[in-house]
This record gives sequence, C-alpha cells and structure tokens, in this order.
Amino acid sequence: MTTFHRMDRTIAAILIASGMAAFVPAQTPAPANGPAQPTKDAAVPASPATASHPAAPSDEDAKKLEAAAKVGPNHRALDHMAGDWTLEMMDLTPNAETTDAGTMTGRMVLGGRFLSMDVEGHANKKPFHGMGLWGYSNVDKRFESTWSDSLGTGITFMIGSLSGDGKTLTMTGEYTDPITAKKTKAREVTIFQSRDAFHSDFFVETDGKEVKVMQIEYKRVPPPAKPAEPKAAEPKKEDPKKDEKPQAK
Repeated sequence: MTTFHRMDRTIAAILIASGMAAFVPAQTPAPANGPAQPTKDAAVPASPATASHPAAPSDEDAKKLEAAAKVGPNHRALDHMAGDWTLEMMDLTPNAETTDAGTMTGRMVLGGRFLSMDVEGHANKKPFHGMGLWGYSNVDKRFESTWSDSLGTGITFMIGSLSGDGKTLTMTGEYTDPITAKKTKAREVTIFQSRDAFHSDFFVETDGKEVKVMQIEYKRVPPPAKPAEPKAAEPKKEDPKKDEKPQAK
C-alpha cells in the first residue's frame, strides 16, 4: 500500500470518528495506477449561502430583553456600598490572627446596574489590591458577584440573595485552594448596619465543616467639610450726634 493510500484511510477514519463522515466523498476502489475517485452520488456539504438566519425578535421577545436590562430595587440595594470607605480586615486563622487596614471605593456603573468595588491595603502585612463586581440578574433572579486580587490569578464567582428586610446579603460559591488545588466551598455574609457602616463575614468549608476565616468592617469616609462662608461686613452705625448743631454760647 502506498503512503498516499495509508494517509487517505487514516484521515477518513478520523472524520468518521468525529461525526463528519457525511462530508467525506464516497470512494470507489482505487485503480491500480491511481488514487480512488469520488462516486457520482457522493455527499456534498450544504452551501453556507443557503443557511437560514435567526428570525427577528418578536414584540414579546423585545419586552423580555427590556425587562432583563431594567434597573430595579435589587440594583438600588447595592448602592449602599457606593462611596469611599475605610476598612479593617481581620484574618481569623487560628494561632495566626492578624488585623490589617485599607480603603474601598464603590461606584455604581453601567447605568446603576452594577457595583464596581476597588480595595487597597494590606493582607497579612503584604500590599494588597482587589477588584469586585456585584450585580443582580433579572433573568436568573439572583445576586451575582466576581472577585479577583493581587494575591492570586483566579476569579471567584458567587451567587446569592438579599433578606426580606434588605439588611443581609448572603453569597455562596467556590474557589480553587492554591495549596491543595481542590475546589473549596465559600460563603460571604454582608450585614448593612447603617447607611455609614457594614461588615462582611467570610466562611470556608474545611473537612466537611464550615469555618469563619475572615471579617471586614467598613466605615464610610465622611464628606469633606464645607469651608465656612465669610461673614458679611456689618454696616457702620451712624453717630446720632453727628447732625446735631452746636449750641450757641
């Protein structure tokens, strides 16, 4: 068997295994002095020009798309974390507890649909920079968040819900532990204490048990005090004796 024939059969076998045999022309036995020739009724792939295009969205579909993008109360709930904040981050690892300070800036973006979070400070006495994005999916009916920071190269994705009183936001997800390389379940509970304070508790599952590993306290940075307006100059009081005529002696 010639090298050409061996390659021809190998390629055909690969295409058959991948479900693409319909696109391989049927072969007739090879003549003694040349390669195999396609038969007259060989399968021919459909021309891309004949492929149908998706139908234009109906009025009902357009309403669904509009509803999916609408800003609602759940998006406005995230506005609580907008602004400038100081934070105190407590690592609760047993026998290695540490406390670090930092700042957080939160901004509502994309028309108030998402909260962008930027955190800077120290973690375990090392410089730290992290970024998060929070939102609420009208389609999936849930809060969603992503987180990434300078201490790793992964992106953590979490989903959750807001309590009925609007004061507790609970998120759950998983990440890959950089030490064990195993998936680890995580939970974050954020409690809004007031308009100017909230805190977040972080839990991970270890050996089938949930353990609290970190807590962050946030306090809003007060706006700069407005400069005092200068007092208007008081009008000079007229001397009542100024217009008195001197008495004749």
